[in-house]
Amino acid sequence: MITLARRLPLLAALAACAVIAGCGGVPVGTVGTGLPQAYGARGTVIPGSLAMSTTTAAAFAVDPQISAGLVDLAQNQGSFTRALSSGDVQGGTPIGDIINLGSPIGFEMRNRYLNIGVPLAEAFSTSADPTFRDQLVQIARWDANTESRANALIALARWHNYNDMEIFNEALIHIDPGVRFGAIEALVTWGYKREALALLGAAADQDPEPILRVYAAAGLARLGDPAGLARLRQSLNDGSWIVRALAAKYIGEQGTAEDYSTILKRIDGEVGNDFVVAEFCVDALRLYPKFKAAQAASVQGTKRLGDKSVNGDLLVDAESAYELEPLLVTAPRLKAQVDLIDPRIDQQLLRMLQSHMNERPNNGAQFDASIATLGRLTTLTGYNMQTRYTQLSFLLTEGLAGTTDYELQNALERVAHRATNAQSRAAALIALAYARDSRYLLLFQNGLNPTESVTVRFAALESLMVLGESMSELQIDNAARTDPSIPVQIYAAAEMWRSGDIQGREILLHLYQSPDWLTRAMADHYMGELGAGDDYVRLQRELGNEQDPQVKAEILSALVKLTPRKDQ
Repeated sequence: MITLARRLPLLAALAACAVIAGCGGVPVGTVGTGLPQAYGARGTVIPGSLAMSTTTAAAFAVDPQISAGLVDLAQNQGSFTRALSSGDVQGGTPIGDIINLGSPIGFEMRNRYLNIGVPLAEAFSTSADPTFRDQLVQIARWDANTESRANALIALARWHNYNDMEIFNEALIHIDPGVRFGAIEALVTWGYKREALALLGAAADQDPEPILRVYAAAGLARLGDPAGLARLRQSLNDGSWIVRALAAKYIGEQGTAEDYSTILKRIDGEVGNDFVVAEFCVDALRLYPKFKAAQAASVQGTKRLGDKSVNGDLLVDAESAYELEPLLVTAPRLKAQVDLIDPRIDQQLLRMLQSHMNERPNNGAQFDASIATLGRLTTLTGYNMQTRYTQLSFLLTEGLAGTTDYELQNALERVAHRATNAQSRAAALIALAYARDSRYLLLFQNGLNPTESVTVRFAALESLMVLGESMSELQIDNAARTDPSIPVQIYAAAEMWRSGDIQGREILLHLYQSPDWLTRAMADHYMGELGAGDDYVRLQRELGNEQDPQVKAEILSALVKLTPRKDQ
């Protein structure tokens, strides 16, 4: 682990190299005054002239009470801790049920309700009130809490303000990797491509933390710079297993047809870490459609695929505002299995499914220096990375989701029926759901039996939603009304409301004033997501009486989302 004394020379080197990064190819000048000697991406352009999108979010008036509440929570975030008892971890309470969930949406809910920064970040990124922007600047530059600063940086980026480059420069040489990570994440959506590429390129070369260098390289690739992919490919040889896994993930998302063979060859060569093997399998599946398309183009004598992915999403959408990245299964197999999957992929996934589904990083993997850094990344993206590389079941779900292979389907059914580990059963249920085959409907319905663990019941509910059959509606309705777990009830009720059944809203209204903090937080969240004007009034009234910081954060986030609809 790098100590403060060892980091300072590294940061000095960053500052020196940054000036070089900003001086290539374009005449440079000074924008503003006092720009820190960080990565030094400078120019003489007029603010707004180089933005990929010169528009900012449409401003709407946010109640000053909301802005003041968000700022107060952000500034005091570091003092808020919640003690969990051993009884909570064992289950039987709403928070215990959340802790024991083992499906993708369950992991996402755990990240949200155990980290106050997630709803705060959502509120930061949703609010377009110009007066609130000034407060975001103060948080991004001076707040003592890493999570608040990182989330404020990401929220500022969606305003596409050229003058914020000074703030990003400061953050990129901050001593805390969590703040630097937030700045790197912000640069991808900031909108000033030339400056962002210079800053990301320097970070990809010079940041002291290897996983931040990988993330910066991924940002370069997203913005269309081939140097980003080159850096990611080099990182596949890194000694850190997390670095190799992250590099493979972003190559899978941003790579070219040629990367398919590279990733595929590494599957058998990776020894001793199933997280990396599973990541290689997932990313080979992601890349396979590009590989096949390139083959077809070559045979037909047409133009080969360029840098843009088959899905058209390699380059960041210039007009998109910052959105929180959910931890959801991408199910790359659904596009890849139009042809036979390479047997190496299925063999490895089947091996891990049968013997290592509930694996966590072993003692050797825990010694990886990047583990500690990963734990300090406190944006939602950082939390999702932590889940991805501590829960093998998530990676296996992603690799197996939607399989039509007879042997794999049978293995998944056996796990879903008979595995002793509840998280293994949950992952198997979700993987089968993505096949969207009605013959699994009874399996999912049986998973909702009250005698099953909350881990299995929630996964069964999630599976029914993925399946999307009209026959699932009755089961979802029953779960919302009768399931022993409050989080299961609330999630099912929200799905009812989302599908147009007003009874789902009535269930949430019955729970949003519960004595239990998590019950209130979940109900408030979905009221903000799905509600209208009368829900705005209800939540505004609750805000003044709420004492729990996590619940207050959910109310504030909900009020921001409801503001444009408060007169409806």
